[in-house]
Amino acid sequence: MSTPNLKYLTTEQVLQDVANFIEFFKRKHNLPHNKWVLFGCSYSGNLVAWFRLKYPHLVAGAIASSAPVQAKLEFNECFHVVAKSISPQCIASLRQQVGELYWASRRGKPGWAFINRALKLEPKLDGNDWRQLPFLLARLRIESFPEVPSVSVFEFVL
Repeated sequence: MSTPNLKYLTTEQVLQDVANFIEFFKRKHNLPHNKWVLFGCSYSGNLVAWFRLKYPHLVAGAIASSAPVQAKLEFNECFHVVAKSISPQCIASLRQQVGELYWASRRGKPGWAFINRALKLEPKLDGNDWRQLPFLLARLRIESFPEVPSVSVFEFVL
C-alpha cells in the first residue's frame, strides 16, 4: 500500500468491496439467490451493521458485537478496551509517543516538520487543514489516548 492509496481507505470503499466480493462469489459458484449473514466485532461490527442497511438485498442479517454505532467525536472507550489487552510498558510508550505528536502539532511549522520526518509522511502535512487529520490518524492507526488534553478533532490540527 502506498500513501496516495490511503484515500481509498474509507468506510464506503470497505462496504463496496464486500458487496463486490459477495456478488463475485455468488456468480462464480452459481448461487444467485443465496444471502449471507455477516459477523463483526467492534469496528467490523459497525461495518456489518452499515452493510446490512446499505445492501439489504445481499445479506439475510448482520451480527454486530460490541459495535459502537453511535458516532462520537472523542471515543476514549476504545483505548480502555485496548489497554486491557497490552502490557503497561506498551501503554506507556504509546502515551508518550502520542503526547509527543500532539505537542509537536501545536508548535507550528517546526512541529509539523518533525511529524512528517518521524512518520515518513508523503504527502507532507502542514497542520493548516483539519481535513489532514484523518490521514494522520490512519497513518498512526490510533484515535485518542487519555493523556492528550481533551480537545476536539478540529482543534488538534489547527
